[in-house]
Amino acid sequence: MKSLIYIFLLVALFNSLYSQEQKDFNTLKTRFGFDVIQQPYVNFNIIPFYSGCNWIPDLYLAFEIQNDRLQFTKDGDKYRAEYQLSVVIRHDEEALYKENWLESVELDNFDETNSRKKYQYKIFKLKISDDDRNNKLKPGTYECLFQVRDLTSKNMYKSIREFEIPEFTPTDIQISPVNFLRRSNEFDDSLLFNPSAAALLYNQRYAAYANVRLDSIQSIRVNFRLYKNERDDEQLFCQDFLTLYGDSNIVELKYNLQYDSMAPGKYRIRFSGYTGEKELNAEKEFEIFWFDKPIYLYKADLAIRPMRYILNEQEFNRASDLNYTELESWMAAYWAERDPTPNTDYNELKVEYFKRVQRANEKFNLRHKEGWETDRGKIFILYGEPDKIENRRYAADKKPHLVWIYEKQNLTFLFVDDDRDGEFTLITDE
Repeated sequence: MKSLIYIFLLVALFNSLYSQEQKDFNTLKTRFGFDVIQQPYVNFNIIPFYSGCNWIPDLYLAFEIQNDRLQFTKDGDKYRAEYQLSVVIRHDEEALYKENWLESVELDNFDETNSRKKYQYKIFKLKISDDDRNNKLKPGTYECLFQVRDLTSKNMYKSIREFEIPEFTPTDIQISPVNFLRRSNEFDDSLLFNPSAAALLYNQRYAAYANVRLDSIQSIRVNFRLYKNERDDEQLFCQDFLTLYGDSNIVELKYNLQYDSMAPGKYRIRFSGYTGEKELNAEKEFEIFWFDKPIYLYKADLAIRPMRYILNEQEFNRASDLNYTELESWMAAYWAERDPTPNTDYNELKVEYFKRVQRANEKFNLRHKEGWETDRGKIFILYGEPDKIENRRYAADKKPHLVWIYEKQNLTFLFVDDDRDGEFTLITDE
């Protein structure tokens, strides 16, 4: 009897794990009392890709996992991690296909093994036979059950994502579901399948794409429209026209998004076109997320506090006396005037300043004082990382002190721990 109960519990646990739908973002409660968004540490997307004349798709899996979620072990002068991926394609609760992959990662730098900003990206074409593609992948809604298992720690992640195979109607122009391609890295202009179904990273290059079956049609003019959802009020963000030429049975429809002018938020993309009695229509909703947004930028009344270092006393007091709505407007105007790239949405100067605030809090926090409020925090925010640090915490003949040297600016700062409690006070700049 106990063994039957045990088996029942295992089955129930398995089903509950796979009932968890893949999320495009996670939320984290901050010490300030509000939530911030974070990039999922594991993400995947299943992409139907149409390339044959019979309009039956190949399936691709795009996947990424955060380095910190893998267990690395030292292997000579490298750091190595191994993991297993598994997928099951299911339709009407019937498993149609499953496949496993064994993967390994080698890194040179130990710090990268614990990084929450670096991800391992993989893409696989599912090895579905032609017979199964023709006989099993019929139009409808499918589920991809996904699992990744670290082979060292035995930690496991499971989730599920739905995808669509659209109806085939020979009398119309055929267009596949809209997906996104993203740049593989900052040093490479190649575009790869996005590992998320409807989430794009802020200030990153993307292209919206779909495959189109034109058959005997010579060409078609396609209207591209992008809408921005502003507080439940959808407005046209931009519009453009593309022409597709039927020089082959299936052609690629691709449009590079104006990523540098797109703020975080919800959008809807739409392709439409007509030729004679035939029409092309496809659309997709998506959202742009700023996952690494400095925490002080979430709230204007939080952001104003460390800005005392770059405002004179009168400016700071006047801004601090504004109500919240007025302060938000003032903050936007202040940084817009100082934006080094005013034609883009991303303000490099503002982001750098508040990244330094965040880093100062991580490095210099004290029990009674936030890191940015300390003397070291102030200098760090204003000048960044010093070129050299002379660490004299354990000087035998003097109080503990540090010397920060900025060679390019020809600046030197001396910090002394008078009370030997870890708080270093700025004494002088030499």
